[in-house]
Amino acid sequence: MDRGIATEENLVWLRAQGYRYLVVSRERQRQFDADAAIAIQTAGGDPVAVQRVLDAEGGEVRLYCCSERRAHKEEGIAERFCTRFEAALQALHEGLARPRTTKRIAKLLERIGRLKEKSHGVGQHYTITIEPDAGGVNAQAIRWERRPVDGTLLTHPGVYCLRTNEPTWDSEQLWRIDVMLTDLEAVFRSLKSELGLRPVYHQTAERAEGHLFITVLAYQFVQIIRRRLRAHGITRGCGPACARSSPANAGSPPPSAVPTGAPCMCARPPNPNRRSWRSSGHWAATPPREVCIK
Repeated sequence: MDRGIATEENLVWLRAQGYRYLVVSRERQRQFDADAAIAIQTAGGDPVAVQRVLDAEGGEVRLYCCSERRAHKEEGIAERFCTRFEAALQALHEGLARPRTTKRIAKLLERIGRLKEKSHGVGQHYTITIEPDAGGVNAQAIRWERRPVDGTLLTHPGVYCLRTNEPTWDSEQLWRIDVMLTDLEAVFRSLKSELGLRPVYHQTAERAEGHLFITVLAYQFVQIIRRRLRAHGITRGCGPACARSSPANAGSPPPSAVPTGAPCMCARPPNPNRRSWRSSGHWAATPPREVCIK
């Protein structure tokens, strides 16, 4: 179950109904012990370390995962937010030496508070002090120091937690079941983009249901194509396959791009007698493009 709906109330209901679940924890505190973790490799060969912790009181198993790729991504995001936050503080400090700028301590505290609200959480990692002048009303300097709070994005980048009430599954099985959600998200993304699930322009329920039926049926064909491509050693996602078979991409791929004997996506050439959306102002009945596996 996705993190967005894995609230404590929903989990209590699932346990009361006797359901098993595997969810991404919504807890904000991050923790990870590298010495107690085991290494797992993703399908792309990226290392992931997982630490299994048994919560006997709650009857759950928590799996703390640390991904190097995710860590690099989160480190870059955090550094960008920190740089932006420090640049705003520097602008306030430099404004103290210029005329017609904010110098009153009370106003500066308000502006610093607004900066923390817009800092995407990085403001909690800074200790900010305002040095008053001799009168004690205006400020003469603003000082700050970065002190990362333990258990947060800055100290534990790339760490997330899975929780489940199924204690018989081992660590690798738990992690690989959760990874299936990534493929499901790619499925919904393809349904709403390449396969045209949205937007739905129909006005009647029967036509909308027919639209959805055709879209889901198209996805079944995409899954068949993906399985056949994987059987031939091609592991690209369904996005490139759908994009290549899109009416916007006329013609077949160049022969140099397709190895001899490898499966390829073949497209039916466009019909010049068909009117397009751009020229006629309505959807043309363009024949579907053919995708075949050689």
